[in-house]
Amino acid sequence: MTEFAKTVSILIPVYNREKYIAGCIQSALDQTHSHIEVVVSDNQSTDETWKICKQFAARDSRVRIFQNEINAGPVRNWLRCAQEARGMFSKMLFSDDLLERNCIEMMLLRMTPETAFVLTSARIGESRQTAQITYAERKPLLTWKEYLNRQLDGRLPDSPCAALMRTSDFLENLKLTFPTCVPRPFERHGAGPDAMSMILTAKNYPYVACIQEPLVFFLAHSGSITVSARKKRNVSNPVIDGYTSAKSYFLKKNESWSCWLKYVFRRWLTDMNLRHSWISFSRYLKDREGDGTMSEYIVVVLLAPIWISPVIFRKILRTLF
Repeated sequence: MTEFAKTVSILIPVYNREKYIAGCIQSALDQTHSHIEVVVSDNQSTDETWKICKQFAARDSRVRIFQNEINAGPVRNWLRCAQEARGMFSKMLFSDDLLERNCIEMMLLRMTPETAFVLTSARIGESRQTAQITYAERKPLLTWKEYLNRQLDGRLPDSPCAALMRTSDFLENLKLTFPTCVPRPFERHGAGPDAMSMILTAKNYPYVACIQEPLVFFLAHSGSITVSARKKRNVSNPVIDGYTSAKSYFLKKNESWSCWLKYVFRRWLTDMNLRHSWISFSRYLKDREGDGTMSEYIVVVLLAPIWISPVIFRKILRTLF
């Protein structure tokens, strides 16, 4: 393996994270894998974030920092990081998250020419001590279909911060937006482009590798997009809608009609549970690449008993008709 191939670029896009950025960068520098660079792209922070980044860059030549001329939004800032990367492999690290010291070393060992990327489980919480382990996949290798099904079911992370992938794949498959039937502000929050970068990459390789050990820590705090999304009830949430719409668009274009409809149907049930209120199934279909026609209803009635439990199915029948 050449020196270039050995190098892993740890990508840290940041905006107004003065409380967290120092710990984040330090966790990247503390990696047991010696061939790393830390690429930080600041999105015109208005607090002390940029000052802290400059201090790290002055102390350690492995830290390369860049600042956008304007706040370009999250997705363009992720792209900026990848465009500045010198390594063959990249590891996205959001500025309020941390890596375990052996993260890069362990993930790089699992990367092969047939592997799209390497996924690790994660600790999520307000601290490492109280965090819960999530996305602990026991199977070390997943086929494309296995990965897609687990991803759609929420058993694998949407965030590329749990993945090590080729820089070229990340650049190719990280899209700013998607031509969904209902326009969504994908560039504003990044919910959709992040998950789709991995889905589009996985589709081009035989396998996705999984590490059951949690090698990343995702900090849950009030400023986190994910935490904010979970707190909102009884309203349409742009983050949740972004993920659902992007995945619905992909399935409608690339997978079977029944695969798309199954996903939309199950998401409809989940979203009603999150909001604690009724959502029109016809409207929900139309907002996620469907027609809201009787044919879609009929397919749901025929296949829903396979997709969900009989008790839930009977309740749905009473509400649909």
